[in-house]
Order: sequence, then structure tokens, then C-alpha cells
Amino acid sequence: MASSSNRISTHNFECYRDSNSQEIFSTNVDYNGINLITTVGKDFGDFARQIIRILYTPDELRTCILPPRRPHLSREPLDPDRFRLLNEAVRVKYRLATHLYYDFFKYHLGSKLSDFLVEERRRDSVNIAQKQAKLAACQTATQQQNN
Repeated sequence: MASSSNRISTHNFECYRDSNSQEIFSTNVDYNGINLITTVGKDFGDFARQIIRILYTPDELRTCILPPRRPHLSREPLDPDRFRLLNEAVRVKYRLATHLYYDFFKYHLGSKLSDFLVEERRRDSVNIAQKQAKLAACQTATQQQNN
């Protein structure tokens, strides 16, 4: 199976699975009555983005960063308990070994989620700018009609 530059193929997941492990994977990662495992995503990145949208409000996604917080950063981190649920859902959904998950997050998932949060902030800024431009155009049109 070939993999593109932005996807990890099924074959590449194997290095984050432990065939010697007798780990039992849960069939349920619950959040407010929702089994996060049943969420559909086209790949692990899309799945994680869908989960993060379930776990956090749009405002949290626009204003926060990935945990843990670094002292030199001004933004607050996302709630760590819900973030653990996100990681557990990804790990269980893709059957990744507990002791190998940190590397999977570090090399594959973390950057995708960080980019997602940046895009959420950018998207909000673009929407505000578009609304302001529309409002200005409406005000200009109204003023021209009144003159």
C-alpha cells in the first residue's frame, strides 16, 4: 500500500503496534454518552480532528494550544483530561501500543492537531474580516441611497 506525504499507511502503523503484547483494547471510549471510537474519519488525522471537535467548544479550539502548556507561551492549553480521552480514542481506534503511542503522537499526530488549531484561529479571523467587509459595503450602499 503506497502512502502519500500526509498520510501514514496501514503498514506504517505496524511500527506502533506490539505483536508480542497481550494488550486488550477497549471497545468504548466514552465522553458524555458518546462512544468516541465510533466516530468516522478518513484517516487518523481526520479522526482526531472529529474527536477534538466533540471534546472542545469552538471557542476553546480558537483560544487554546495543545497540552502541556509551555511557560513562554501566552495561550492556555486545552483541558488535559479531555485531551487524554482524545489520545486514548486514537490509540484504541488504531490499535496502537500504549508504550509506543508517545512516538506516534510526536512524529505524526501532534503536528496535525497543532496545525488544526492554527487553522481554527485563522478561520475565525477570516470570518470576522469578511463580516466587517460586508457590513462596510452595506453601510456604503445605504449612505449612497440616502444621498
